[in-house]
Amino acid sequence: MLGKMMRNIFLLAVIGCLWIFPSRQAFSQGADILDYEKKTMELLAKIDAFTEDDPVLRADAAKAHYNMGNIYYQKGKYEIASREFYQAVVLMPDDPDAHYNLAYVSAEHLNDFKTAVKHYKQYLYLKPDAPDAPMVKGKIQEAEMALRATVDSPLEEDAKKNK
Repeated sequence: MLGKMMRNIFLLAVIGCLWIFPSRQAFSQGADILDYEKKTMELLAKIDAFTEDDPVLRADAAKAHYNMGNIYYQKGKYEIASREFYQAVVLMPDDPDAHYNLAYVSAEHLNDFKTAVKHYKQYLYLKPDAPDAPMVKGKIQEAEMALRATVDSPLEEDAKKNK
């Protein structure tokens, strides 16, 4: 019981640091934003180490990764956003929204259609009556068509190298 309480207090302190630090120190003193992002990632990694035994902490860590994914997406840092959404999916594989966001950023911004198809399908599996199901099915078809259109030929590889 005490161990769970200590972990929850640790998580709350870390999440508090994620939101308080940038508003009071980093941005007012002109600190490097990339350094802040690195520290944020390190803190989330430390949280993840505690999630193995505590389902509540696991859910909270998944929400933190999901929220960070949304923040990075809004900043146009799509690769980092996809990693955060992926971490959310790993921690909470039954969260349809994390699957959707990972699929969306993968297809629309990273041209990773294989990941997009997988996670759009998982979204529909977890949320079969989703109001946006027809649109998501269309996204799956688009991504599958993009995958089929990709041809890895030696000529294309040579053309890419010569650019």
